[in-house]
Amino acid sequence: MLSRTFWFSLSIVFSILYSILFLQIAFGSEYSIQDDARRIIVWMMRFSDSELFPDDFLMNYYQWLTPSGLASLYKLMSMVGINAIVFNKLVPIALGLISTIYCYRVSLQILPVPLAGFISTLFLNQNLWLKDDLGSGTPRGFLYPLFLAFIYYLLRSSTIPCLLSLILLAFFYPPSVLVASGVLVLRLFSWNNQRLRLTTDRKEIVFCIVSLLVVFLILLTYLFKSSDYGAMVSLAEARNLSEFGQDGKIGFFHREPLTFWTCNDYSGFFPRDWCIFNPFKRKFFLLPPQILLGLALPIILYYRSHFSLVERITSAGFILPQILLSSIAFYLISHAVLFKLYLPQRYTEHSLRIVFAIAGGIALSMLIDKLLEWGGKKTIASGITIIIFLLLQVAMIYSYLPILYFNRTRSLLLTGLMVIQILGLVYFVGRDRKKTLPAREVCLSRVFLTYIMLIVIAVSALLYPLSLKKYYFFPKVSYITGKEPELYQFLAKQPKDSLVASLSLEGDNIPSFALRPVFVHRDSLEPYNLLFYDKLRQRYIDLIEAQYSPDLTAVQNFIQKNNIRFWLLDRSAFSPDYPIDKVGLQSFGSVTSDAVERLQAGTPLVLSQLSKSCSVVESKNIILLDASCILDAKNPVR
Repeated sequence: MLSRTFWFSLSIVFSILYSILFLQIAFGSEYSIQDDARRIIVWMMRFSDSELFPDDFLMNYYQWLTPSGLASLYKLMSMVGINAIVFNKLVPIALGLISTIYCYRVSLQILPVPLAGFISTLFLNQNLWLKDDLGSGTPRGFLYPLFLAFIYYLLRSSTIPCLLSLILLAFFYPPSVLVASGVLVLRLFSWNNQRLRLTTDRKEIVFCIVSLLVVFLILLTYLFKSSDYGAMVSLAEARNLSEFGQDGKIGFFHREPLTFWTCNDYSGFFPRDWCIFNPFKRKFFLLPPQILLGLALPIILYYRSHFSLVERITSAGFILPQILLSSIAFYLISHAVLFKLYLPQRYTEHSLRIVFAIAGGIALSMLIDKLLEWGGKKTIASGITIIIFLLLQVAMIYSYLPILYFNRTRSLLLTGLMVIQILGLVYFVGRDRKKTLPAREVCLSRVFLTYIMLIVIAVSALLYPLSLKKYYFFPKVSYITGKEPELYQFLAKQPKDSLVASLSLEGDNIPSFALRPVFVHRDSLEPYNLLFYDKLRQRYIDLIEAQYSPDLTAVQNFIQKNNIRFWLLDRSAFSPDYPIDKVGLQSFGSVTSDAVERLQAGTPLVLSQLSKSCSVVESKNIILLDASCILDAKNPVR
């Protein structure tokens, strides 16, 4: 049996390997940033330079949204010379390592078998890097190490570290602290003699009450947080907003009930990345392998007499169903009081990744142990077996290489093969109840078959992410790469209060790569706080009207009223087929349709006529206009 140090080290190695893949993307370009970081992180560049984004409407809103724990950490890093954008690219490495360490320890608290700890961390890392949570360096990336730390210290009955991790969880990702609080309450109850009983341990009761009180006081700070942006949108308001409809930007209210309750990115129970193929469009529905293994764990426990490792499971194993029950409870409560507790899926998606990674690791380790027992490992003496072992390993790896380019039929066959292997393995080894070793011939065949199955399972588990290449890049980090370096370099040299107006998607990159404010930001058009949304929506309406106006005076008034310094245009912004009604601006009704009509009718527009004389930066895709040049224009456009 390999040592605990070996399996722990191997867990760290895989975490580092996935982090290296991430770093290649994060530092692959001078102008690259994680998608969500463009809003949640960029405002924190103010910690390094207090003159950036002065009294900026958008940045002030992002600052208000950011949990205080995250802001404090980034501020601390800025004080030691690491600015927010650089730290955002580095922190996922630490988050992944800490998550791996605590996942390994939690797994060993449940089943003290190092192999189970390694497999659990492998599954967890695969699960985390299939989504951009960890790589975002935003609050949802911090919840995994903090929640796992909370669970570990709770199982160890380490009061102070447990309470500290709970407090940090509240300051970094409030929705998960509710799930953690639910776990604390559930642990006060036990099922004995077909009755639900309350614990008599005074220490546990006091700790639970103190923890809940601390969490309540912290959450009160969020509840009474002053806001100029309005309360969270209500259910009645959301139903009247097109953005919450199936075809809207948020798409919360899906017309298909099954999708709404299962795989919808905001209302569904399961993580969206577990629903890689949409089954409602007659595509294959693929789940990560640890889900199947996690579901097999209750079956293994039911046939506990056939699996020797089941006896080594400790009472800490109850933590997994407790996490699930707490998550389900808050998921349903969130649906009952929609949007008051933010989005329902936030209470299940993260918990499910953690629970099924650990459950899958424990289940697979039990199957491997039983398989080795069944194979009669003490009789291995044949060099032919070793040669076949190596050849099969090479063959399996080679067979996976085409998956890099992805083939739907191969994926279907591969997943079916994995399902058959797991189900067949549970059935086959579970029925073998003989206590004595078989004849030598039978034993050798068992050894041979044992290692074939072990190789297939190991390679399938390790290389599973490669099968997702077409639909999900692995690791998935959602990084944006800037394609207009001349634009960023020019704007970075301008005064720090130079406001840029733009309907171009490239405009969303300016705060990140040039550190200059923008008038509007496409990703911020989410109507969760209606006062903010209404003001931003009005900004968009004014900008669309001005950009596609034939009236020079109206354009100049817009520039003066909003103190616009530069105006960024797509080079195709005034072509008749420019998709202004299909680039996230379709919800502005008559304003958008009027602009489209002017384009298609060939109406002379102010900015179209001034785009050459007022240009300061040009590329094949964009044109940057100097607003002062537009203000100096004297003759009306004809």
